[in-house]
Formats: sequence, structure tokens, C-alpha cells
Amino acid sequence: NPHQNAVALVKNSKFKQLSGDKKLSYNNLLDLDAAVKIAYGAKTKNNICTIVKHNSPCGASICKTQAESYKKALAGDPISAFGGIISFNKKVDISTANLLIENFYEVIAAPSYEKEALKILKTKKNLRIIKVKNSNQKQESRSFFGGTLIQNSNNKSSSVKKINGINKLSSEKINFFVNILKNIKSNAIAVFD
Repeated sequence: NPHQNAVALVKNSKFKQLSGDKKLSYNNLLDLDAAVKIAYGAKTKNNICTIVKHNSPCGASICKTQAESYKKALAGDPISAFGGIISFNKKVDISTANLLIENFYEVIAAPSYEKEALKILKTKKNLRIIKVKNSNQKQESRSFFGGTLIQNSNNKSSSVKKINGINKLSSEKINFFVNILKNIKSNAIAVFD
């Protein structure tokens, strides 16, 4: 909020803002944290896209191509995705960049960007483009009225073999879905399609 003074204690080695006139807000950083945890939380050779708004995922997908992953994540809730934060686990390519500029997002985060993809994204003046290093965070902390809560991060891989008795899914997709579940808030719903 503009009437509140604030400071972010950030490890600059973990991310870098490549574009965008505005600095990241408090809520942007919280949403970015949630998006990155999902996008980077599953070990895979496939492409992951996560869209987060108000600290809850509104779409996430794992696919062979990045563009398809983005399209499926957006289909999760295209209304809530407006003004959201998007994170990818792989270098953003040109075809995905062309899709991204069709909508309004606050932040796009990825480990890197193709040179031409970055040029395309930079055409959106207020879009913050972030380069994020994969970070295996060991601890999480949060303030509350009585002090600070600190806990180990939930980095454990899933041992789930079936969802609702169905075992037709690959272990990679089950682990991805469980990783999403670890990052949603109470009373949220995750639907696997």
C-alpha cells in the first residue's frame, strides 16, 4: 500500500528483474514465491507453467512444449489469471512469449529467456520480467502478531502411486499434482485434468 513504508530483504543472487518500470510489490513477491515453488518443485524434463493470483495457484500444467503448458495453465482459470504472476521452469521461447503478450500479467518469471522472446515481452511496458534461479529453499518464515514462525520447507517428493484409485497417471504427473497441493491454501480446490 502506498501509505506503508516497506523493505524487502532479498538475496539478489536468487533473482534479477530484467524489465518493467515498477518494482515488485509485497504481494508480487508472495505470489512469485508461490509460483516459483510450483514451477521449480517437480523434477522433470517437461515444461511447467504456473499462474498464481493472491497467493493461490489458478492454473498449472506440465506438458512437452512450453506453449502447450501455458495454454493449459491459463485454461485452469483465465479470469483469475488476469494480472497474475506466471512462472516457468524452462527458458521462455518465442512462441510462448507471443502468447503471453496477448494478456495482462504483472510478472513473468523463468530461469532464462530466448533473446527474441525477451524483446517480445519487453514490448509490454509494465510487465516485470524476472530471471529466477532454481532455489531449493531449506526454511520458510512468516511474521505474525506474536513474532515469527519458522519451519523447514516441504521439499519432500511424493510417494503417492494412485489418485482416487486411478493409477493410469505417470509418477511424474502425480508428483507434479502433489506439488501443487502442497502450495494451495485452505479451502482451495485443485482439479487434475
